[in-house]
Amino acid sequence: MEQPENKNLKWFILATVMVGTFLGRLDQTIVNLALPSIIQDFSITISSAGWITTAYILANAVFVPVWGKLGDTIGRKKVYIAGFLIFIVGSVLAGFAWNLSSLIVFRVIQAIASSADYPTAMAILAVTFPSGRERAQALGVWSASSARRLSSVLWSAVRSLICSVGGPCSLLICRSASSASLWRSNSLPNLLRG
Repeated sequence: MEQPENKNLKWFILATVMVGTFLGRLDQTIVNLALPSIIQDFSITISSAGWITTAYILANAVFVPVWGKLGDTIGRKKVYIAGFLIFIVGSVLAGFAWNLSSLIVFRVIQAIASSADYPTAMAILAVTFPSGRERAQALGVWSASSARRLSSVLWSAVRSLICSVGGPCSLLICRSASSASLWRSNSLPNLLRG
């Protein structure tokens, strides 16, 4: 990937990478918040539900170096986009999971895809911002976009806003709080990622 000449293009690339990173971290937070509903919906134990998060973390960690090497071999942009697309497919499938096993498999697909973001995003930004101060600023802004607490706070705010305004989107996002299937709507922000 060559360094972009246009200064505005550099910051557009940063914004694009930030959105992808933010939504990947948001997904981790949303599922953790939804675990009580998932436990109720699938009638599973708390210890069984722990595998939803554990499988995600393990798959995510294992595949970071794989995606990094692929990015060096076939190109960072291709790997980054492939990670996006696979993540969206995994998110949709997770929303339609019919039992704990299927949810874990679909979360592993999400994790494998999400792990493409770490090595390729940093490499893309390093090439896009080759010099000291700009690179430091870009990496600092990018790092802030992936903060988990920021992700959960912003998703809560967006969800509250959508629920208070109403409309067609609110039917999907703001089902009755007593609904055990409320967690399924949490995959919707991932569709925005694409």
